[in-house]
Parts: sequence; C-alpha cells; structure tokens
Amino acid sequence: MQTTMKVGIAEQKNLEIESLTSQVANVQYQIDEMNAVVNSLTDKQGHFAQLLTDAEAKKNTALSQFNQVKLVASQVAELKQYSLVVNQQTKTTKGEVTATSQNVAHLINQLIFSVDVIEKLTDFVNRQKSVNKAIPDELVSTLGQATTDANQAIATTLTALQSCYATVSSASESYSISDLELQQSAHLESLLTGGDVDQAQSHTLFERASTALQSVEQSMTQLQSVQKQVQSKLSDMLAVEKNHADMVDKFENAKSDDEASEAQQNVVKARLAVVQAKKEYQAVKMILANISLQSEMNIARLNTITQSQQDTALLTLIQKAYHQAVSHYQSSLEASNMANTQLEYAQAELARATTKLNSLQAGLDAAKAAAYAA
Repeated sequence: MQTTMKVGIAEQKNLEIESLTSQVANVQYQIDEMNAVVNSLTDKQGHFAQLLTDAEAKKNTALSQFNQVKLVASQVAELKQYSLVVNQQTKTTKGEVTATSQNVAHLINQLIFSVDVIEKLTDFVNRQKSVNKAIPDELVSTLGQATTDANQAIATTLTALQSCYATVSSASESYSISDLELQQSAHLESLLTGGDVDQAQSHTLFERASTALQSVEQSMTQLQSVQKQVQSKLSDMLAVEKNHADMVDKFENAKSDDEASEAQQNVVKARLAVVQAKKEYQAVKMILANISLQSEMNIARLNTITQSQQDTALLTLIQKAYHQAVSHYQSSLEASNMANTQLEYAQAELARATTKLNSLQAGLDAAKAAAYAA
C-alpha cells in the first residue's frame, strides 16, 4: 500500500515537473520571439528617429529660407515704394526745369525785341541829332549804353538758357533712370510675390498664408508636447500593469493567510491604479487625436491658400516647400512616436514574460528539488 502511494506521489510530481517544464519551454519560446520583435522594433525605432531628425533639419532649413525670402520681399516692396517716390519727384523736377527753360527762352525773345527797339530808337535819335543840335548828347549816350546793356543781357540770358537745357537733359536722364528703377523693382516684386497682377489680392493671400503657417506651427508645437505626454502616460500605464501583475503573482504564491490578505489588498489597489492609468492614457490619446485633426485641417487650409497663389512666384514656391517640409515632419513625428510606443509596449511584454519565466523556473527548480529529496 505504501509503495503504491509512493508511486502515485512520484507520478504526480513527475506530471507537475513535466507541466512546469512544458510551461517554461513555451514561455521561453515566447521570450525568444519577443526578443526578435524587440530587436526588430529597436532597429525600426532608430530608423524612424533618424528620419525624424532629417525631417526636422529640413523643416528648419525650409523655415529659414522662407523667412529670408519674406525679408527680401519686404525689402523689395520698400525699394519699390522709394523708387515710386523718387520717380514722382524726378518727374516733377523735369517738368519744372522744362517750364523754366521755356520761360527763359521767352525772356530772350523779349530781350531781342527790346534790343531791336532800342537800336531803332538810337538810329532815329542819331539822325535827328545830325539835323537838330538841340538834342542833348546825354540822350545819345544813354541810348548807346542801353543798347550795350541789352546785348549783354541777351548774352547772359543765353548762357542761362544753355544751363537750363543742360539741367533739362540731366533731369530727363534722372527721370529715365528712376523710371527704369521703378520698373525693375516692380518686376522683381512680381518674381517674388506675383504682386503685379493684383497687388491687393496678392498681399491678402500672403497675409492669409502667413497666418495659416503660424497656425500650423502652433499645432505642431502642441502635437509634440501632447505626444510626449502620451509616451509618458503609456510608460506609466505599462509600469502600473507590471506592478499589478507582480501583485497578482505575490497573491498566488502567498504562503500564509496574512500574507495572502495583504497581497489581495495590494492587488485591488494595483487594479484601481491600472484603471486610472488607462483612463489618463485614453484621455491624452483623445487630446492627441483632436490636435492631429486640427493640424491636418490647418495644413489643408494652408495648401488651399498656397494653391490660389501664382505658382511662379518665388515666395509661393518656397512657402509650399516649407509646407511640404512641415507635412513630412508631422508624418515622421507620428511614425517615430508610433515606433517608440510599439517598442516600449514590446519591452514591457518581454519584461512580464521574463518575470513569468523566472517564476516558472523557480517553481520547476523547487519541484525538482522536492522530487530528488523524496
């Protein structure tokens, strides 16, 4: 009878050892698979991290170029405004100098007429003097001096007229140069912003695009912040779940009623902590989804505005390049965070499986020791 009982106990222990051995083998197989998954996800996470770094560098470069072009466009607009003022002033100056030269020419004609009159009067007085000695010599002398003075005035005025013509020529040249400068600055502004078709509309589109870009940048900043919160909440949730699993394991392996009662209380607390951590994680994920949707809407709005601008405008092209860089950065950021989440979850699963393996291995070692002792 005792021999039969011993054989039965031995068989039961062997069955227990076989079961534990099978469980250990299954968990070890799962761990091997999980290690392969973790290694693959580690490579994937590194790849997406590098893509994110490259995308951020391209985004920053595109933003720098866009800001530089905006500065150039602002300076060109200011240059065009100054050119317009100078063009108007040179045009006015040219008109005034031309009018002055015309007045001087008219004055010369009047002086020539006056000299002709004085010369005729002088001839008349001289003829009368030859027949009428009563005409005073002072009159003849005064008329002669008047003729000389009039001729001198004509010569001086002619010099002034030449100066006026030279000034008109310089003013005309200045006006031509300022007009060319105005045309070139307007053409340059057209190349930059396409503003020659409808300046008011172009300015409005540019302002709308700038506002939309600011909204996109704000959304991206919020997205980065919330994604970090999601990662943090996920880590907290996985840590709480691991703690819950540890508490359950302690409860199942409790060796006394007091230890089991305390472990059960810890299991309840850990379970409540898991529920709370999941709620917080889901709440942050909902915020992330809303911000992602808002970011996509802002990018779509920016895309609509940039498409309504002239495709040949340099500012528009660089603006679109920046928009594409932002979109690529957002996609890279989402992919990188997804890879981080997958890796962190896989690592947590591997840690739980390793804990389970250690527990099963300890049970197996204890069962084998008991069997050998018997």
